[in-house]
Amino acid sequence: MLSSCDDYQATKNCKSEERKTPKQQRTATEGACNIAGDIARAVAVLTAREERTIESDEPGVYPLNGKKGRVLIINNSFYDENRDENPHSRKPACDKDVENMVNLSMFLGCDLYGDKAHLDKSAEEMRTFLKGISRISKNHCSFVVIIIMTHGNLLKDESEKQEIEVLYGNNGETDYIKRKEIDNMFQNDVAVSLQGIPKFFIYQCCRGKIHMEAIDSQIETDDIETDGITVPIFSDIVTINSTLPGHIAYKDGDGSLLITSINTIFRKHGRKKHVLDLLTMVNSEMLKNLRSYRQSHQSLETILIKPMSVLESCLVKHFYLTE
Repeated sequence: MLSSCDDYQATKNCKSEERKTPKQQRTATEGACNIAGDIARAVAVLTAREERTIESDEPGVYPLNGKKGRVLIINNSFYDENRDENPHSRKPACDKDVENMVNLSMFLGCDLYGDKAHLDKSAEEMRTFLKGISRISKNHCSFVVIIIMTHGNLLKDESEKQEIEVLYGNNGETDYIKRKEIDNMFQNDVAVSLQGIPKFFIYQCCRGKIHMEAIDSQIETDDIETDGITVPIFSDIVTINSTLPGHIAYKDGDGSLLITSINTIFRKHGRKKHVLDLLTMVNSEMLKNLRSYRQSHQSLETILIKPMSVLESCLVKHFYLTE
């Protein structure tokens, strides 16, 4: 019962109802229904807020404070319209990826860095954009998202005597930026103005040459405390990679598998769940993909692949994209 009237008040109201005309009674009934509807809607809103608060008691929530997120989108297509052949072209999949990420950013109420997606950029231009967004003040945004869609690989670095991950600029094999270089730009002692707010990275690129082949399954069917003075070198960062280190990333005519999965999950659940839950759901969505893949343009031989995205996080609170 929505009414809080006691028996006396209810009896009094019933007697007065008997004296009303049918038209007055209908008006009163409609008014009561409207009030009941308003109360039900208010209860639903309060319940939703309470559920989020309860879920978010541990380990806390990154505050949005009415500010929007800022999204940097970089996409390299490696397509040259003046060439007869473009064996390294990422089109048309990458065009769909850009469309999905731009529309998703708008759907979630975020602002695009530079008011657009940045297409076919050299490594040096990529550095400029990355340094730019790393210097944004957290007074102007509640979180930043960096989406890089390009070719990538593992290269031997003679100076470091080890293999390093690189992301290619649009100008070819010698035009690249080291993944480590990007990581360093967002250290707490470098990106000082972004300390304490989430930095969300989405990498759609290969990380080597190894295929993610499918195998047969054998499975049967407190609040964070700190000293208040220091911060770690890396914190408040979450990254989703399109593939494991050393492995290939995949796409089809509808877009890259990771970007398509992110678009699907974030559109369904992005306004109510926090990012780590969303990305776990993205991993689950990726699990649905079993594809045949031709190993080279020259060969007709195919293998079965089972792609999987890789999540890395040093978030210290729940990270919501909307209030």
